[in-house]
Amino acid sequence: MSVGRPKRLIVYSSQMHKAIRCALALLVITPSLLAADADAIAALRAKIEEQAAQVEALRAELARLEAEMRRDEGAPAAPAPPPTPAPKVKFGGLLQSWYAAGDEGFNDTFRIRRAELKFTGEIGKTFGWTVMIDPAKSLTTTSGTVNQASRVLQDAFITVAAFRGATLQMGQYRIPLSREGLEPASALDTVERALFLSDRARGGGLGDIRDLGLALRGTLNKRFDYYGGIFNGSGESQNDTDREDRKTLIGRFVAHLTDDLRLGVSGAQGGPQKNRLGGDILYTHGPVKLAAELMTGKDGSIERRGFYAHAGYRFLPRLEGIVRVDQFDPDTSSDTGLASAEETDYILGINLSPTTGVRFQANAIHKVFSDDALPSRNVLLLNLQTSW
Repeated sequence: MSVGRPKRLIVYSSQMHKAIRCALALLVITPSLLAADADAIAALRAKIEEQAAQVEALRAELARLEAEMRRDEGAPAAPAPPPTPAPKVKFGGLLQSWYAAGDEGFNDTFRIRRAELKFTGEIGKTFGWTVMIDPAKSLTTTSGTVNQASRVLQDAFITVAAFRGATLQMGQYRIPLSREGLEPASALDTVERALFLSDRARGGGLGDIRDLGLALRGTLNKRFDYYGGIFNGSGESQNDTDREDRKTLIGRFVAHLTDDLRLGVSGAQGGPQKNRLGGDILYTHGPVKLAAELMTGKDGSIERRGFYAHAGYRFLPRLEGIVRVDQFDPDTSSDTGLASAEETDYILGINLSPTTGVRFQANAIHKVFSDDALPSRNVLLLNLQTSW
């Protein structure tokens, strides 16, 4: 029912009462006017008839409005518009506490390796966002086996549902380079990632690194995964603006040959002086996991190469044993000094998950350097982590 309709009824009713009062007044004074001339009487009668017609018209309009009001009151109410869905926000995180011990001058130490706090949200069915920080990045570290940058802001990007299940994302996030480079830190097979990813002090950031850009990811025919886009660089501009107009193209493509076997290739093209190219294979069947990956990189005149071969076997649902050979050569054309010496790590380890969200890892590592750049050394890495 219209909000203004009751007011209209009041107006019509008031006009009708005025007309009735005027008509009655005229009827009262009519006898006193009988002595007047005939023309005046005729004029008064015409006025009375006009007022009576107006009264009848007002009565008819009032009846029509009352009938319309009764119909509206009995009609079902118009459906309310659907409520706007409230944004969905989730909070997750990862906390890793390490103990590292070794010989040949290695300083035994406890360490907070990661303290990731991750917030994700959805706005309707089309838009989403992710923000992740890691306060542990601001902690000082002196270990010679890792190089920890002080970039607290890790991920900050917006996603848009595109077409056929594809997702467009823009912002800062881990670039699509290397299979293990894209693995979540909470699910790594070893305490630390492969050397070509983790040995940042000697140019080993050939993956597991973030940059700003625009990328598209999705799956074709449930057998082929793609993930690629354009970025400021290959990790040089994390938390920063680009220093040049030229951008870097980075992509990864994975083929699921069978339910157990996957082959992947990834690369980056940032001009003739900044390139990456690698391939990987992953086989999982029952308790067995086999993986291998090769990654090459070129930074100016320096060519780098990294490789690992990994085997894991799950003895119990929550207990896995692993063996790995991990090799990284920061400069394939030179072996003079530690900065360019090839390093090979032989790793034995266990992964124990006593309950959901809790994991314990132990890795015994034997490190060998080419050209006697450093004496061989033994390192023990322990990781106790919780994720939620």
